Amino acid sequence: MDPFEEKLQRLREAFNTGKTKQAKFRAEQLRSLGRFLQDNKKQLHDALAGDLGKSAFESDMSEIILCQNEVDLALKNLQTWMKDEPVSTNLLTKLSSAFIRKEPFGLVLIIAPWNYPLNLMILPLVGAIAAGNCVVLKPSEISKNTEKVLAELLPQYLDQSCFAVVLGGPEETGQLLTHKFDYIFFTGSPRVGKIVMAAATKHLTPITLELGGKNPCYVDDNCDPQTVANRVAWFRYFNAGQTCVAPDYILCSQEMQKRLGPALQNAITRFYGDNPQTSPNLGRIINQKHFKRLQGLLGCGRVAIGGQSNEAERYIAPTVLVDVQETEPVMQEEIFGPILPLVTVRSLDDAVDFITKQEKPLALYAYSNSCQVIKQVLARTSSGSFCGNDGFMHMTLSSLPFGGVGSSGMGRYHGKFSFDTFSNQRACLLSNPGMEKLNDVRYPPYSPCNQKLLRVDTSEDTLRKLREAFSTGRTRPAEFRTAQLQGLGRFLQDNKQQLQDALAKDVGKSAFESDMSEIILCQNEVDLALKNLQTWMKDEPVSTNLLTKLSSAFIRKEPFGLVLIIAPWNYPLNLMILPLVGAIAAGNCVVLKPSEISKNTEKVLAELLPQYLDQSCFAVVLGGPEETRQLLTHKFDYIFFTGSPQVGKIVMAAAAKHLTPITLELGGKNPCYVDDNCDPQTVANRVAWFRYFNAGQTCVAPDYILCSQEMQKRLGPALQNAITRFYGDNPQTSPVLGRIINQKHFKRLQGLLGCGRVAIGGQSDESERYIAPTVLVDVQASEAVMQEEIFGPILPLVTVKSLDEAIDFINQREKPLALYAFSNNNQVVNQMLERTSSGGFGGNDGFLYLTLPALPLGGVGNSGIGRYHGKFSFDTFSHQRACLLRSPGMEKLNDLRYPPYGPWNQQLISWAMDSQSCTLL
Repeated sequence: MDPFEEKLQRLREAFNTGKTKQAKFRAEQLRSLGRFLQDNKKQLHDALAGDLGKSAFESDMSEIILCQNEVDLALKNLQTWMKDEPVSTNLLTKLSSAFIRKEPFGLVLIIAPWNYPLNLMILPLVGAIAAGNCVVLKPSEISKNTEKVLAELLPQYLDQSCFAVVLGGPEETGQLLTHKFDYIFFTGSPRVGKIVMAAATKHLTPITLELGGKNPCYVDDNCDPQTVANRVAWFRYFNAGQTCVAPDYILCSQEMQKRLGPALQNAITRFYGDNPQTSPNLGRIINQKHFKRLQGLLGCGRVAIGGQSNEAERYIAPTVLVDVQETEPVMQEEIFGPILPLVTVRSLDDAVDFITKQEKPLALYAYSNSCQVIKQVLARTSSGSFCGNDGFMHMTLSSLPFGGVGSSGMGRYHGKFSFDTFSNQRACLLSNPGMEKLNDVRYPPYSPCNQKLLRVDTSEDTLRKLREAFSTGRTRPAEFRTAQLQGLGRFLQDNKQQLQDALAKDVGKSAFESDMSEIILCQNEVDLALKNLQTWMKDEPVSTNLLTKLSSAFIRKEPFGLVLIIAPWNYPLNLMILPLVGAIAAGNCVVLKPSEISKNTEKVLAELLPQYLDQSCFAVVLGGPEETRQLLTHKFDYIFFTGSPQVGKIVMAAAAKHLTPITLELGGKNPCYVDDNCDPQTVANRVAWFRYFNAGQTCVAPDYILCSQEMQKRLGPALQNAITRFYGDNPQTSPVLGRIINQKHFKRLQGLLGCGRVAIGGQSDESERYIAPTVLVDVQASEAVMQEEIFGPILPLVTVKSLDEAIDFINQREKPLALYAFSNNNQVVNQMLERTSSGGFGGNDGFLYLTLPALPLGGVGNSGIGRYHGKFSFDTFSHQRACLLRSPGMEKLNDLRYPPYGPWNQQLISWAMDSQSCTLL
């Protein structure tokens, strides 16, 4: 019997009631979480001491206070974070209301590790609660004392219909991961991270992976060795070195190694005394397994300091290894213990080369009295976070994101970043149900007046050359990005006729439809990026607290590296170029894979696009499914895929093998609810236009209509009027009605014409790949046309008795990419928006929100992961690197954070870290 099924079902049912969506409920749960931390401080201290030998001060500083600060910050800002975010409109949507609504995903799974078993459970939980989700919490069984406190006491403070703590080891966690969640947040090792991502793939579940790795620390010769030693020793040996952001090794010159050794000995003695084993401020290794592993690493290099161990106490002394070689075991894995190897390099260039040849780390540190040295290390490397002349004090700032890059993780959290992580950003456009005359300009037939208003080498060698180009830093300067964007704009302008011809041959698009839905949108995206590039690229300063008051804290937007963009056939230019604009603007090198199905557009892209871009940084690769599978075996730094959920799972599984972050723009069955309180002709005009646009081969088109039996009778003649008006008495001869992409899809669509009853259309011509604009009525939910995304000019009408029944019908299915509602009653439209979930939402209109780069395009659940368009594209292809730069001097100010800890230290640190007393918002 499945031990989790019943519990998960109850949580889903609670979420479906809408209980967690209310601000009042979220605030109550957050306040209760705060009380849990306050009421059980002693039990938490004892549990953390039992698990890891943490002192009460370390438990407060690194666990309890940070958790309380996060709760306080969320409570203070909850109403602001939850507010709809209005965005700018264009002339086509001027009379509409456009905004982004932050909605909960649903049922979230948080899997926490053992090293900070409270902090790394509660911090993401705060974000999940604030965003309105139901949550399953899986604490680590390794930190068994803290697990027990969380399991026994936390449920007493939270609504148990919406939150659950589950226990177990690897086997139980594996079983838990077979279930479908709406979001998974995992903290742990890269090895287990791959397992979690592979499990998430089966249900297309979005994930955050907070992993680890070997964090480098570069120490320049131009440093005071004692200042460096104090700062490094404190955060290396904190929690007995079992900290994912601790420095894993030091890179320095032979001369600095000689000077640093005595300084590190002084710092260790000052912090932990002559016999660190008796220090109340030095933690213990979590268990015998990890103790034995660490003991084995003590034989690497030469022990300069420490090296003692005591298995009975799981004690390993603060240790420094010198003369360590890159090939030794201590340099091949994350140490995660109180051992610090020193590796010698000849120069800053050697150090940077050493760092960039390894996997991207979770954190990177650099010490120098020279600002230029610090800035060079920052500019020439990549990591989750960066600290100049200090340790992990950036972790005390909720204004900075925490997250890895590459094999050290994907996604970010802390403060508002956590709220955003656990929120689906739903693009919404609400239009007036009247003023239909204003829409005539967009409907066919199109006159000149309307139009005015509106095989390459795929080898490893190719990918290696692109990686080498990225490694030189060539794509990073704004001047290079600008030049490539300008080249892309010229490609669109110079080859407009060739593109129109290719699109006409592939999907029968008219010149106007090609301009409106492909070329103009691409050109607008290029123009927007060129206009805003300097602003988007700027470092983003963030607030500090008293502990970091004299430091500079900011977020730097950095390129991921080598990006793969896989485009589909239905909008073969738009869905290739729009993500490419974001990837170029963010400074990446890019491999472009157009669809082989839209072969004419593929040919234009392959032959002409490379002439406009720097070919050392961009490549177009051709081929079918086999070549694409082969391409996906290679390691990329980001993958952007548009296509079906079925292929999306294959892409995500391939990405999981390399822990590659992804965006999946998928599809699904988009519902369209039509209320009885509507003008049927207005609805018919708007629905017919965006249903039959591109012969229905549009991922955001309405897939079916839900309406009453009465409205079905009224809508039928209105749809017939709209179809005749747009495409004439014989749509087959209309120049503005597209064709089905190929015989395979034509045959599939022909098979769906037998569902329900054909009320309009139904004709087809295989030789032209033509299917008439069709309306099916009296369709049953069990019929084939309701079991798959139609992706063609067929519109089923399914009858429901009420708005509630329509909402239930929608919510019983996978979350769609888009959802539409038509009514003269604003309350009906708002209810549909409030009580459902989708990637985008259109009230009284169709997919015109896609013309607004201020609104994101992206799915939720089975319809996709991630979002893009405009600045959202730039952000998608940018790693947000948390940075803290501190003065190399003024070391006396740091005394209060160093052990041994007296009552004065503890009071002052607690006050300095308290978000309400010191964080400047």
